[in-house]
Amino acid sequence: MLRGLTGVPRVLIIAGDWTASADAGGVDADDVVARLRDTTLVSIAALAGDITGPALRLALACTLRVAAPGTALRVREVVEGTVPAPDVLAELRSVLGAAGALELAATGRALGVGEAADRGLVFAGTEADARDLAAAILAAPDDAVRATVATLRAAGAEHPASRGMLHDR
Repeated sequence: MLRGLTGVPRVLIIAGDWTASADAGGVDADDVVARLRDTTLVSIAALAGDITGPALRLALACTLRVAAPGTALRVREVVEGTVPAPDVLAELRSVLGAAGALELAATGRALGVGEAADRGLVFAGTEADARDLAAAILAAPDDAVRATVATLRAAGAEHPASRGMLHDR
């Protein structure tokens, strides 16, 4: 079951089993992801376990991600014969570059917490660390945080990552 951990409207921490919640509650995953991507509120995904499919999509839609020890992020769709959601590929590309995103998607290789943190996809930590991160964000003026989120999103849209670019030949 998904649950918000802060109870504060300015920062949302999402933890729990996204797949089970979506299946059981009739949650529209596309709507949730779109809302997370379109808001200037900060959302933090507290991750644990094997994060793939809808859970990975939700995590990547969040502003920040905190992954507990033993967490693995994996894009399995390609090795299972389907194509990952465009927003998953776009977020992976923005952080890892095109070549890094392709490598993860095409191989289905698990990305452990250490490597995911080193590559900028997550912060290593626990739910308590996610709460501490939320508290630090809440200490900053709301207007400044929202403006910073909006500016970062706009900059990302205008200047996509160029590391490891794939070029047509």
